[in-house]
Amino acid sequence: AGIQGAISLYRKILQKEGILGLWAGNGANLLRVVPSKAVVFSSNDMYRDAIKRFIINNESSSSSSSSSSLPAHWSFVAGGMSGMTATAVTYPLDL
Repeated sequence: AGIQGAISLYRKILQKEGILGLWAGNGANLLRVVPSKAVVFSSNDMYRDAIKRFIINNESSSSSSSSSSLPAHWSFVAGGMSGMTATAVTYPLDL
């Protein structure tokens, strides 16, 4: 039932609908994913800049360069906040 069932399913789809049948329904998924990822990328940069400006600069004045990378724990915080922002902004698209 496992792998043989999946292979049989793919063969049936290819026979009945062709190669494009494997992508049926993907357009609706892209309408949800593309805006979400755009919000993640843009808000991640915003949160990283805010952490550099308000937290890192207060810890030491030598790391005020915008090209310096964030410590891993602050990068994790920025990523988490950007994920939460994307979910909050694009949640209606999931419904």
